[in-house]
Amino acid sequence: MDLYTPFKALCLALLAPPGLLLPPLMAGALLWRRAGRWRWALPAVFALMWLSLCEAPALLLQHALLRPSPPLHLEARDCQAPSPTLVLVLGGGIHQWTAEREGPDLKLGTLERLRHGVRLARRCDWPLGFTGGLPTPAKPGDVPESLVAEQVAREEFGMPLSLAEPAARDTRENARLSLPLLRERGIQRLVLVTHAEHMPRSLRAFETAAQAAHYPLALLPAPVGGRPLEELSPYDWTPSDAGYRRMRYVFYEFLGQLAGH
Repeated sequence: MDLYTPFKALCLALLAPPGLLLPPLMAGALLWRRAGRWRWALPAVFALMWLSLCEAPALLLQHALLRPSPPLHLEARDCQAPSPTLVLVLGGGIHQWTAEREGPDLKLGTLERLRHGVRLARRCDWPLGFTGGLPTPAKPGDVPESLVAEQVAREEFGMPLSLAEPAARDTRENARLSLPLLRERGIQRLVLVTHAEHMPRSLRAFETAAQAAHYPLALLPAPVGGRPLEELSPYDWTPSDAGYRRMRYVFYEFLGQLAGH
């Protein structure tokens, strides 16, 4: 049995908010009467718990810890570059079964990445690729993510994939297993599509893999899901599902960077 995936999920639950704040919150509640002058810490933990569920603090942490790439705005001269270019979408997960499709389907985050990749490829008439394999751990009958993305790209966006890498299980394998396919096609410039939080780690993985393979590959980041700090509103300081998901994603990527993944 593969214990790595549940262990990683447990570590994220304990090291990312709000799980990170639960032990001091519980300790403060149990020791309230004996806390003395330290009672002020309990309201502070409550305040941190509130902020950990809001999108504005998550965005501030994202810009401070991850330094995300700016959004890609293509000009006509970018489309006319002489270097052979391909738009590569990194997989973000699929549902192996959905009732409405009676089969597998892309998760919303993956669909968001694919839609942006299609938009960029169509604008400049570039080929479109996707990398993503089986989940970890995989069960008999599971479908590689790239096969589902290929079907969605063809049937829903009218753009078949020119490259489908079906074996990668993580970001480093996205890079390592995609490079031979890119080299076969003579690609010299890669438009990399993934979420803004994931982009720094993805760029590092592709740069490292390209250097190891002695492959001169220019990378053009095309992040999705980012928000400028100037657009924050008072509502973004209230708990929301979007705030919880972004905060969790920021901590996931930051912990991944610290671990060297």
